[in-house]
Amino acid sequence: LNLSSNAGPATVSLAAVGVTPGFSASATSINFGVVQTNTSSGPVNLVISNPGSAALVISGVSYTGTNSAEFGVVPSSPLPITVQPGTTATLTLSLNPTTSGFKSATLVIADNAGGHTVSVSGTASATVPKPVMSPNPLAFASQAAGAATSLSVTIANQGNAGLSISNYGLSGPNASEFSLSFGSTSVSAGASTTATITFKPTTAGSKSATLTITDNSPGSPHTVAITGTGIAPATSVGPSPITFGPQVVGTPSNSVQVGISNTGSADLKITSLVVSGSNTTDFTVNNPAGLPATVPAGTTLNVFLTFKPGGTGSRSAQLAVNDNAPGSPHVVQITGTGIAPVFNVTPVTLSFGNVNANTDTKTLSLTVKNTGTADLVLSNLGFSGTNAAEFSASPATPITITAGTSNTVNVTFAPTSNGSKMATLTITHNAGVAQQISLSGTGVAPSFTSSPVSMTFADQLMNTASQANTLSLTNNGSGPMTITAVQVTGPNAADFTITQPTLPVTLNPFNSISVPVTFKPTIMGQESAALQVTDSAPNSPHSVALSGKGIQPIFTAAPTALDFGNQLVSSSSHTQTVIITNTGTASLSISKVVISGANAPDFSVSPNIATTLAPKGTQTYTVTFKPATFGSKTAALTFTDNATDSPQSIALTGTAISPGFSPSPSPLAF
Repeated sequence: LNLSSNAGPATVSLAAVGVTPGFSASATSINFGVVQTNTSSGPVNLVISNPGSAALVISGVSYTGTNSAEFGVVPSSPLPITVQPGTTATLTLSLNPTTSGFKSATLVIADNAGGHTVSVSGTASATVPKPVMSPNPLAFASQAAGAATSLSVTIANQGNAGLSISNYGLSGPNASEFSLSFGSTSVSAGASTTATITFKPTTAGSKSATLTITDNSPGSPHTVAITGTGIAPATSVGPSPITFGPQVVGTPSNSVQVGISNTGSADLKITSLVVSGSNTTDFTVNNPAGLPATVPAGTTLNVFLTFKPGGTGSRSAQLAVNDNAPGSPHVVQITGTGIAPVFNVTPVTLSFGNVNANTDTKTLSLTVKNTGTADLVLSNLGFSGTNAAEFSASPATPITITAGTSNTVNVTFAPTSNGSKMATLTITHNAGVAQQISLSGTGVAPSFTSSPVSMTFADQLMNTASQANTLSLTNNGSGPMTITAVQVTGPNAADFTITQPTLPVTLNPFNSISVPVTFKPTIMGQESAALQVTDSAPNSPHSVALSGKGIQPIFTAAPTALDFGNQLVSSSSHTQTVIITNTGTASLSISKVVISGANAPDFSVSPNIATTLAPKGTQTYTVTFKPATFGSKTAALTFTDNATDSPQSIALTGTAISPGFSPSPSPLAF
C-alpha cells in the first residue's frame, strides 16, 4: 500500500492467507438392499470429513426424488453442524418402505463448500426372510490350552418367507482354534436352526473368529463375532542363574529363596524338583509346601536352596522344575565357590628375656597370615602352664583375618615375681588344629640403696655454701633400674642443692651413680629435707634424709653509747668500759676496732686489735676522753666483724672545759 502525504511517500506491506473449507463423504451412493415393507432397514452411517483449511458448515440435509419420503436421515448433532478442518461429522441414513418395489432418492447436503448429493436406493418386499442370530456375539469362557468346549448359536427366521442358507464358515485371526457344526440350511418362517461352535485353544491368550452366514435375506451375509481366551500355565524361575557367594568348605550357606512363578493363566502343577550336575551333593533344595504342588496363575511358590561346598573352587549344578507348563522341565543353572582359610603363624616360640617383676612389661608380636581363600577366624587365645597368669594377649577375640592378609597378635609378659617363667599360648581357629606357641621369660627386680642412707652436714655458716657431699645411688637387685627423677623435697628443700644427673638413667645390677649435695643455710638453726629418687625399683619413690644446722655470730654491745660529761681541756677523763658479747652460734671475728667521727682524736680505745669471740664469749674495751679544745665533742667507736650487721658503732660524747676565777659575790659589799 503506497501512501502520499506532505511528509513524503510511505509504503505499507500487506499480507493475508486465503482459507477454504473442504468436503469429503465416505460414500457417493448407498444401497440398502431388500427391506421388508413397513419396517426400517438397519442404520447406515455416512461420514462427512473436512480436508480443507476453514470450517465446513452443514446448514441443511434433505431428500429429493420419487421415494424421498421413505428415506430417513439423522445428523450426529443439531443443524447447523460445524466441522473443523481435519475433523468429521456423521449422518445416519435409513430406508423405511411403505410399499413394495424399488425405491430411490437423492440426499441433498447444503454446506458452505458448494453443496453435495449422495444417491440412495433399496428394494421393498412384503415377504422376506429375517435371520436373527443368538447369542451374538458369542463369548466362550476361559479355556485351558488343548482342551475343548462347545457353544451353540441359534439362527431364528423371524421373517415371513423361507430362509435359505447358501454358505457358512469361520474366518478371522484364530479361526483354526474354533470348529463349526451346522444344522439345517433351510429354515421356514418362524423356525430356527443351530450352529455349534467348538473352542479348542492351542496357546494362551485372547482368541477371536467370525461366523459368516450367506443367505437370501436382506443384509446378507450375516456375521456372529466369536471370542474366547486360551489359558495355560507358564513357568518363570528366579533368580536365574542362581549364584551363591563364596562359602567356606563344609559349612552350609544361608538359604537362597528361589521363586517359581506362574506367569500364565492356568494352574501350574509342579511334580518334582531335581538337582543334578557336576556337584549335585553341594546343593540342597527345600520345598516347605511339599510336592506335587499347585501354583495358581499369578502366584509364586518359594523354595529354598542351600550351598555346602565339598571342596574349594567353582562348584555347579542344575535345578530342574518338572511341571505341566510348556517347555518343562525348566532348568536353572546353580553356581557357587568353595573357599577355605589357611592358618600360618610366625614365630612359633617367644622368648621375652629379663623383665622387671611387678613394674615392667614386655610385648612381643606374632604375625598370623591367612594364605587361603576364606576368612580366618581366631576364636580364642588361651594360656596354659605354670605361669599362664603372667602372660596376656591382644586384641580380643574373635579376630577375623580376610583371605590374603595378615594380623598381629601381641603377647605381653608381666612377671609378678623373680625367676624363670614358662607358659603355652593356644590359638584356636577355623582352619584346622589349634596352634600352640611356647612362651618363656625371666622375672627380675631392681633394688634401690643409697650410701650413706642419710646425709648430715656439719654446722654451716648461714648464707655460705658447704663443700659438696656425695650421695651414691646403687641398684642392688637382679634387674635393671631406671631412675627418672631426682629432686630435693621437704621443709628446707631450698637450702640443699644437688648436681642433677642426666636422666633418665638405667643402672644394671650393682651399678651406681653419684649425686653431689651442697648445704647453704638461710636460717639459723636445724634444717632438714629429703632427696627423693623416682625409679623402677619397688616402693619408688625412695627418700634419703638430708640435715644440717645453720649457724651465725651475733654482735651485742653494752652499753651502746658513752657520755663522758665535762672534761678539762688537755686532761684525761676517767676510763669507761664497753663489753662486746657474741650472742650467736658461730665465732664472732672482730677484725678492726677504730674511733671515727668529727672529734675522733679526743677519744682513745684499748685494746684496738683483732680478736675472735666464741659463742657467748665477751671482750671488754676501755675508752678515754681527753679533749684538746673547748666545746662539745662527738665520735664513734666502730667495730668491723663477721656479723650480719657489721660494722657496728657506739656513740661517744663529751664536753671540753677549762679552769677560771670567778669570786662571788663580786663586788663584796659590807
